[in-house]
Amino acid sequence: MRSRRLARLVLVATLAVAAAGLALGCESGADGGTETYSDSVYGFTFDYPADWEAFTSETAGVTSGADPAAVVTVGDPEGARVDGTGLDLFMVRVYELSRVVDASALSEVRPDLESLIADLQSQDPTWKVEEPLTETSVGGIPGYQITSSFDWDADTPVKTASYFLFDGNIEYQLVLQAATENWEADQALFAAILASFQAGMTAQ
Repeated sequence: MRSRRLARLVLVATLAVAAAGLALGCESGADGGTETYSDSVYGFTFDYPADWEAFTSETAGVTSGADPAAVVTVGDPEGARVDGTGLDLFMVRVYELSRVVDASALSEVRPDLESLIADLQSQDPTWKVEEPLTETSVGGIPGYQITSSFDWDADTPVKTASYFLFDGNIEYQLVLQAATENWEADQALFAAILASFQAGMTAQ
């Protein structure tokens, strides 16, 4: 795995290709309903299916950017797997920035994100942009989103939607990922998780 720290004023989140493989083996929750995750340090929350599990994240070898301050991942234990690694999931990465970024400063951040995307494309020839980088907001937090695809292995294509959200001096990267065969079926579930996300307190 290769990573680099950007020598720029704003610390931009890692855009990871296949960075969300899940080591299976935890006990699953009850069938039906939702659970709420509340982060004790950064205060963000989100809802996820009660029969999903929290896992240890594993990478598939292609990343770009700096290390996150916090990572939380939940995934579907009944979803797609490769060699025991689950691929259908939701991940939150948290980054502490060296400056405050709000909606008026998004244009200053975009070149850094575009640089990370180009870096990933140079590392993995299977990585493709499905929907280009566009401005968005989640839970009232401004940022960017991009949808991409890549091959986990020769037999398993994967799709990922990544959101880069800027809340003062905190950046949240939200990752929604599924094996391509499950992508369309998971869209309603992913939309509900995304709609439930709420930012916590901005770090000082």
